[in-house]
Amino acid sequence: MQKMKLLLPALILSLLFFSCNNEDEPAITSGKARINILLTDAPYPIDLISSAFVTIDRVEIRQTSGAGMDEEADSFIVISEGEMDFDLLQLTNGITEHMGSADLEAGYYDMVRLHVTDATVFLKNGSRHDLKIPSGSSSGLKIKINPGIYIDEGQTADVLLDFDVSRSFIIRGNPNGNFNGFIFKPVVRGA
Repeated sequence: MQKMKLLLPALILSLLFFSCNNEDEPAITSGKARINILLTDAPYPIDLISSAFVTIDRVEIRQTSGAGMDEEADSFIVISEGEMDFDLLQLTNGITEHMGSADLEAGYYDMVRLHVTDATVFLKNGSRHDLKIPSGSSSGLKIKINPGIYIDEGQTADVLLDFDVSRSFIIRGNPNGNFNGFIFKPVVRGA
């Protein structure tokens, strides 16, 4: 029975692998493997940008029952208040910035809410682009903690928010020609 449990996932994976092969491709030569080299155009001109600032004035975390309660019934707890400016381009390669700490009740936590009040991109040519904040300062930017965390009494937990700059600051127009600034659509992952 143990061997069957191990063989079943391997069989399913191999079926998926072979079913995904493109029928238009020539067959692989016997005794060989195939590698595909792909080329894409990275649409984000990070080399043109000197800094990407966001200003956050409140950080909250949501305590939930974990039993599928309505979001409105769950409560957000303020972790920190006061304006904080972050240059997101400085937070790469493992560099983090502390946003706040609080002592909480033991329990299940599944979401962080950031109140973003300002976002600005500075280009290396000296130009500045102030960005409209989509509901960031009113209802806040909600970030699911995936998976949610349960904190026992006496434990400490860390939540890391990963702000994806390349997907959050969308270029309007062509940066090498008809450039019209940026649209701010924050993409943040919580873990």
